[in-house]
Amino acid sequence: MIKIDFNDLLDNYNTNLLDNLRGFGSEEEYLKFYVPGTSSIKCFFNLIDALIEAQQLEFLIYYKNDSFDKKFYDEVIFFLKKLSTSEEKTNENCVNLKIKIDKNLYKNFQEQKQYEIKEIDPIKINVNKIDTKNEVLVFKSKKKLNQPYLDDIHKVKTNNYFSKKKINHENLFIGKIDEFNLNFVIENRIIIKVSHDCENDKTVKKLIDIFFDICINKNIQEAAEHTVIYLEEKIRITNNELIKPGIILPSHAGTYFDDLNYIIRKVFNEFTSKNSAKFGINKNYFKKSYHWVNLTEEAKIEKINFILKEIIQKYNLAHQSIIVQSIDSNFKVNLGVDKDFKNLQLKKNMLLEIEIKLKKLDDTLEVFVDEVLDRNKLRLKNSPQTKLLN
Repeated sequence: MIKIDFNDLLDNYNTNLLDNLRGFGSEEEYLKFYVPGTSSIKCFFNLIDALIEAQQLEFLIYYKNDSFDKKFYDEVIFFLKKLSTSEEKTNENCVNLKIKIDKNLYKNFQEQKQYEIKEIDPIKINVNKIDTKNEVLVFKSKKKLNQPYLDDIHKVKTNNYFSKKKINHENLFIGKIDEFNLNFVIENRIIIKVSHDCENDKTVKKLIDIFFDICINKNIQEAAEHTVIYLEEKIRITNNELIKPGIILPSHAGTYFDDLNYIIRKVFNEFTSKNSAKFGINKNYFKKSYHWVNLTEEAKIEKINFILKEIIQKYNLAHQSIIVQSIDSNFKVNLGVDKDFKNLQLKKNMLLEIEIKLKKLDDTLEVFVDEVLDRNKLRLKNSPQTKLLN
């Protein structure tokens, strides 16, 4: 039976999500469906929903006796009576709730909840109780390019898209940043050609070249939705001190990012309108490169091991602390790690750092991990121990 420390879940959600969801064990499958709530009781309700979604119907949840007030306790017990049979054991330090979900009760509870929502009469809602704001403040940089990006932009290697040649094409779309023109040629929804006329401003030229490197040969919808996000990250990861988890909004990096975001989305809208094109859910994420897919098994492992060796040396880990266990479908890199690595992961986001480095080999690569307890099993023989599944 799965046992969950509710205090630990609330305190360490981000760490647990990273370690468990990406491979540490199967018991934490519910973390895929769990989202913290705005209050402790809401977090508890969401946890129950997540467990049921993960097909976990019997489990034990425990928390420190002095962590929550009586109101929390009463609401939990009242809630559990509606959809489960539960057994409570309380001592001086801890409240233990052994819970068995009744599927029929849960179904009725969900239906009743939906019914109550539908029955609310909007006219009777007291609008004075609604938390309203006249405006939402969004941070926007006052600089065209913030200093860290200005310092690191020239470290990025890129192609040169400067050209004075005039382009004649029925699906030519033009945007402008400062006084410079950005040209996009689109065929069958794919950006097949790009160019610009920025020659003397080295920083802006570099920024546009990196931007074009990312969006060339991409579906216009994918380019409109993600190119500027990838652009910000590509410049940021050249500086190890700036590596942070998550996505940085373009507005935080400088107004040039907002300008480019506006340009590519305007091109997308103009293309859609001109060609009466209809786009659904964007399924045009990075595809595995021809070069990566066609590497031999040994070559793939060698390239990944070279990166892992850098990590091992950087953090003074044992040689067997990280190994490649398998590469599934050419993108899912399964790593075996020991306790030393896992302990270090609690202090620093090692997995993110490894994945960022691996994406330099191919944009689709993702890292998953399993803790390996027996170090003898980590020893590699002369030939690779890794299997590749196509």
